[in-house]
Amino acid sequence: TGKLKSSFLAVSGIIPNDDAVVRAGNEKVLRARLADGQYFFESDREVPLKDFAERHQQVIFHKDLGTSWAKIERFSALASYLAEFLAPEQQAKVKLAAELCKADLNSQMVYEFPELQGIMGRYYALADGEGEVVADAIQAHYQPRFAGDALPAGNVAAAVALADKLDALVGFFGIGMVPTGDK
Repeated sequence: TGKLKSSFLAVSGIIPNDDAVVRAGNEKVLRARLADGQYFFESDREVPLKDFAERHQQVIFHKDLGTSWAKIERFSALASYLAEFLAPEQQAKVKLAAELCKADLNSQMVYEFPELQGIMGRYYALADGEGEVVADAIQAHYQPRFAGDALPAGNVAAAVALADKLDALVGFFGIGMVPTGDK
């Protein structure tokens, strides 16, 4: 029905003597993790997403490729160029999405729950009033994450995702980090 339920499933590799003890232990851990998530979300929301993005000036992306800020500047320019062909009427949204798409990496929520990168960026962008197209592009720019994964939906997301991946490929090839058969 699309409605949340207050229940969960736990899988154990043992047959417990007392199911209630195992259930209580799992409930305690789950309650604590949900409380952590709520705290991180509320704390993160005290800061605009743009402020998280600016923190990339102090984060090293790679010793030979500079800071994460430099990477974002490079692929933002490339995304803007790609937008001329993919979404000329949405260039401003492409630029904004590219500038914000890595911002949530500096949030407490994503630091604690890295699997939420992009997802939290989308929620934070919506909360900041950035609009659906920009928010969706922030989340979708990580796609595809693996072979067979969905491609980013929409030209704004496609431009940002393509620019990010092209920058990484060109950068790593440029410093001699060429993939081999074993790594």
